[in-house]
Amino acid sequence: MTTTKSRKGMSGSLEPDRGPPFPRIANVYGTAFTGNGASFHGDERTLEEAARYDLLVGVQRRLGDDPEGKAFREHLEKLKKVNPHIMALQFACSAPYTHVAPPAEVLAARRPGHVIPWLLQSDGKPIAGWPGTYMLNLAAPGVIDWLAQQTVPAVQQIGYDGVFIDCLGPYFDSWACEIATGKPYTVDYNADGKDDDRKELAKVWTDAKTALARRTRELVGDKAVFMANQPGLDTFDQLNGIYLEDYADAILDRGMSWDSVLEKYLRWTETPRRPNVTVLGCASGIEPPFEAYKLTEKERAAYLDRGKVLVDRMRFGLATTLMGDGYYSFDLHTRWRGQYWWYPEFDAPLGYPEGPCERQTDRTWQRKFDGGIVIVNPTVWDASIDLGRVHRDISSSQVDRRFVIPRLDGRIYLPCDGPSKPGTLPAPEPQLTTAGPAGMVERDGNLVLRDGHGTAILIGSDGTIESLCSGGQELIDAVATVIVADDRWRNFDTTRLQRKIGPDGSLTLTGLRSFEKQSLEFTQTMRLATGRLVLDYHLRARTPLELRAFRQCVRFSPRVFGGKTGGTGAEQVLLPQATPENPNLANAVNSATFPFADGKSITVRLPQAGQLIDDRYYNGPGYLLAFYPIAGKVAEGREWSYTVEIAIDDAPGPEEAEDSPQP
Repeated sequence: MTTTKSRKGMSGSLEPDRGPPFPRIANVYGTAFTGNGASFHGDERTLEEAARYDLLVGVQRRLGDDPEGKAFREHLEKLKKVNPHIMALQFACSAPYTHVAPPAEVLAARRPGHVIPWLLQSDGKPIAGWPGTYMLNLAAPGVIDWLAQQTVPAVQQIGYDGVFIDCLGPYFDSWACEIATGKPYTVDYNADGKDDDRKELAKVWTDAKTALARRTRELVGDKAVFMANQPGLDTFDQLNGIYLEDYADAILDRGMSWDSVLEKYLRWTETPRRPNVTVLGCASGIEPPFEAYKLTEKERAAYLDRGKVLVDRMRFGLATTLMGDGYYSFDLHTRWRGQYWWYPEFDAPLGYPEGPCERQTDRTWQRKFDGGIVIVNPTVWDASIDLGRVHRDISSSQVDRRFVIPRLDGRIYLPCDGPSKPGTLPAPEPQLTTAGPAGMVERDGNLVLRDGHGTAILIGSDGTIESLCSGGQELIDAVATVIVADDRWRNFDTTRLQRKIGPDGSLTLTGLRSFEKQSLEFTQTMRLATGRLVLDYHLRARTPLELRAFRQCVRFSPRVFGGKTGGTGAEQVLLPQATPENPNLANAVNSATFPFADGKSITVRLPQAGQLIDDRYYNGPGYLLAFYPIAGKVAEGREWSYTVEIAIDDAPGPEEAEDSPQP
């Protein structure tokens, strides 16, 4: 067994002022001290194994057996003898909700203008939060100080290195209200019997959480570690770092820009208070029920087994984290955190960084360390890497100077001597690259279509176009159909996807889009030839639908088009370099043309008037050209169709196009 001490020792002597060597691994919400070891949700581990971690967030304590914290302090001392860098943070009472239910007599005595610590609806009923909790009224007298006071015993009496407060985001926590039930609710924080204005709520809650952060820092003192989840920059000076919960998942599953995540992550690793404990979180993407503890042992094991083996997600999150100086956590899901999952990559003896991360011309990013080099490939295309000298890939044990990093993956390479040898992981074949002959390439459900003239598109396993490139340059990073039924904006899932190549070289995808009890059928046909992509969509409601939005969108890359001016009909539009205060760039857009290189431009034609917005304003990755072909209530059996065309202006003429090979 490799202990933490040996893992750290491999990268040189411990250097307290610099913090633990890299990689720095965190466990969030999972740890409890038991006997002579530790438990991670019932997974018993020795103290030596627990000490592999550098940061334990939300360490549990058995109050009945250890009311004064003596046993806790002894455990922590033992851990620090193995890993002097390890820190243990208490999970303080969460900002927006509490496990304490509002007493019936308090609710019965409620009268107009009487504000109580629990957040109530306009009819006087409480609002459920995370399962088993109730929302707190942060505007009620004494609530902020009560929350802050929960942190004092942990630091001053029990022996924690610091505290962690969840849900400190500068906004009203609408996401937490009735999160498990999905029931509609009203909010009446000021007890006037009316549903409160959401903008007013946002300001009141933002002010309250800022006050909570400042009061907590005042109580725990300057030396204690203070970490939070979701905070804004208004509390930047109070914190030692934040938990970027599931931000890697947002990239992989929800289309968030990797660049924007990196920017936010690096910014939070520079808080003025040291040590910094910013954690970049990644989960498996396997979603258990809210109350996973109610599952049978067999059901629980099945979820864990499915999540633990998704090592490509683990590597992607880890490599992204190593672009900065933070900690990394990988577990099952936000509904069930803190598993003890350990991987060979966590033991890589990287030591300390030689400098900041750097973007490469192939759009990969890398960072050099004393003990090796880390490369992350945040693109949807495979990347070929030449390191110039022989290295060993920690993940596969491949020894070579040239490697292929698959799409949305990352690797740790250690310099070594000796002959080249293949690795234990299968080579990603065929490679998903923009260059190559006309035709189709398929791997793991992902498809690449090339026209043989430098234009290529990559289609993900759910049928979404994830990238359109010309001459190796990515112009569009999504052509997607977003279908949502409510304000949670959860996209309808894609199922029963089938593919068929037509005699003319066209690709037809068919399948279902479903959410809860709503479902529709779709057929999507793609024809790519000589720089021109034609997309035909046909849909049919299988059930009655009630849609919050049905949006067909095309997303332009800011890296290519930022600062460029293009035409949207009779109007000229500048695509801003920085995110503007007003995200609406143009309305009533039927077509948009933007230059991307000398003498080259791309044109998108829509079947109806659409809107061009800067989606970065809403934490999206780029400039979004979108239209809404249908919305509201849709009768079962209703059908609708539309066509979107995308063209590169340097495509060959019609005569050449007739002879060009088809995909």
